[in-house]
Amino acid sequence: MQLMQLRYFIAIVDKHSFTEAARECFVTQPNLSQHMRALEKELQVPLFIRRGRSFEVTPAGKLLYQRALQIIHEVDNLVVQVQRVNRNLGSTLRLGLLSSMDRGDLPQILTEQVLNRTGLELELFYGSHDELYDLFGNGSINAFISDERRLANSQSLRKVSLFSTKLQVELPKSLELSPEKRQKPKLDLGALHGTTLLLACEPEHFDDECHALEQLLHLEKIGGSYQHVPSLSEGRRLLQQGLEAALLVDKSLLKGAHETPAKLTRYELTNQGRPIKRHLCCYARKNLGMAELDELCTIILELGAKQELLIAQREQRSYDYEHQEPSPEPSFTEHSIPL
Repeated sequence: MQLMQLRYFIAIVDKHSFTEAARECFVTQPNLSQHMRALEKELQVPLFIRRGRSFEVTPAGKLLYQRALQIIHEVDNLVVQVQRVNRNLGSTLRLGLLSSMDRGDLPQILTEQVLNRTGLELELFYGSHDELYDLFGNGSINAFISDERRLANSQSLRKVSLFSTKLQVELPKSLELSPEKRQKPKLDLGALHGTTLLLACEPEHFDDECHALEQLLHLEKIGGSYQHVPSLSEGRRLLQQGLEAALLVDKSLLKGAHETPAKLTRYELTNQGRPIKRHLCCYARKNLGMAELDELCTIILELGAKQELLIAQREQRSYDYEHQEPSPEPSFTEHSIPL
């Protein structure tokens, strides 16, 4: 079975005519008919029921038509992607990430994925919300990931929603703040009244992270305070040594180890029973191609383990493709055969 034969078959069904399909495919009608006979022989099933000067598509033909549409779409899309990767080789994408995001495995994985799937060399910049905004404003970076509240759409940038990451805290097991016993214990924000919250970030970004979290958590209502730690491992070490505090864990984009030490308990942070989430978006200049931006966001969703959102986006893209140029559905009724 050849791709060319599938394209011919799709054209025949769409045009309801061998003659019109041959004209569209720039082949002679006898050549087109010969390819269809060869395809039927290879599949060992009839694709058409011929009745005089007309024909109908068989049930097997209808199945082949639907699957062939998908195959041809995937092949055409693959060709575009391969050409795009080759075209982008030598170009650089400068991407800004929040300083709270992972600096261990993430850079290498993200760099390899972006190069293999877009052809762009990736250069990463880390900073606070405000620093990333300034870098974006002066042209130092092409795109950055930050909270949804940062910017709206404008003539100079695009805003793509990514996912919401639930904020979590780790506490010493000696501090049983949640009476609920469950596989994933939850902790209401009010239970942290008077508790010091440890933030793992760069020292120069500590004030900005505190300000961003104050808006998100409203800690002024519960009298909380912040303390800087250089890493999650250092924060965990302090808690295991007896420090009565709570360590904020932001798991967006591979941040930190996923396993909690035996002496600590990880809680999902809630406010009046609702999870507290940080809504992340990707902001990009409009001179960054939509295809490149779409692939970048897909990679980020994969790294964020947001498979359900990834599937939903793929379904939406498939829907958009199918409806970008509405055309009547094939009737699969009688079609004309040239004399």
